[in-house]
Amino acid sequence: MQFADFRAELDDGRLSIVQAPIFLHRSPSIGKISSLAEILAQIGFADPQLLGPVVRAWERLIGKVQPSVILSDAAPSLNIAASGRLPVIVIGNGWTVPPDRAELPPLLATGDASQIKLASAHILDAVERVAKRNIVHFPALLRGVANYICTLKMLDPYNFCRDEALHWSPEIEPPSKDAVPSRDMVLIYLPMKHPAIQPLIKVAHAVPMQQYAYFGGARYPETGNLQVSPTPIDFRAEVPGCRLIVHHGGLGTALQALVQGVPQIICPADLEKSLIATAISASGAGAVLTFPISSQNVATAIQRALACPSQPPSLSELVTRSPQETLTSLLSTSNGLR
Repeated sequence: MQFADFRAELDDGRLSIVQAPIFLHRSPSIGKISSLAEILAQIGFADPQLLGPVVRAWERLIGKVQPSVILSDAAPSLNIAASGRLPVIVIGNGWTVPPDRAELPPLLATGDASQIKLASAHILDAVERVAKRNIVHFPALLRGVANYICTLKMLDPYNFCRDEALHWSPEIEPPSKDAVPSRDMVLIYLPMKHPAIQPLIKVAHAVPMQQYAYFGGARYPETGNLQVSPTPIDFRAEVPGCRLIVHHGGLGTALQALVQGVPQIICPADLEKSLIATAISASGAGAVLTFPISSQNVATAIQRALACPSQPPSLSELVTRSPQETLTSLLSTSNGLR
């Protein structure tokens, strides 16, 4: 969806939609990545010449809107611009809201702790030079005065060192108490040009049930049992009736499938999604397809997944708050904070 279409759909007179400042250029690649700090460094957060225009654009926007509180979701450049000026409430997940620690460990066994530390130091130096703010350590860029981390413990890459409460994700429908009439569909959800698309299309005829796919809006020839949607799929409506979900490792998709007890096949293409895929596989709730992806290994993975039922996780993993402690309550106070 283009920004103009998004704004036209949601701007109803009560909610004003504006384009967020973005990085127009990227820093050179730094090789193998095993942390969020390295990703942000490669985006441009470690380069004052790239970071400066983005932070200043946020500062101008804040000056124009004059908010009393900011609700931020995976927006470190906004957090930098607002730091020391306005209270920031962060809502995110285990990946986008790391624990408040001086140093974060590598998220891969092959990660280089010294490279992560160096990337973090370069980012903090750039922030100080651009915004004249001394951020004590890297995770503080991604955190606010209140932090709502919406995920399951098993999908939090920092579950081994986090001591904060986790919350129910607002985008995930809790499992219905009503019995599902049938689970007779394979749901496929992949971004445009994902390398698993063609192998999936080739083996579609051999899958013994209807398949409903979304390939980032791209159109592909349909077969007798493969329907390709040009628009995003309504997960809340479709997932409960699925026998299997094939996707690229997005957290929302993984959570929805886990909660509904639907087996997953994940084809991850970046670090965050690889971590999600590894956690799903370790829990027994799905399988991971690694590159290169062939028709043969796709067919084998689907056959195995259809034969293995998946159980939803224990909902006791999630902590919910009282009505007085919700985001709505926080934002309804005079200054956004208690």
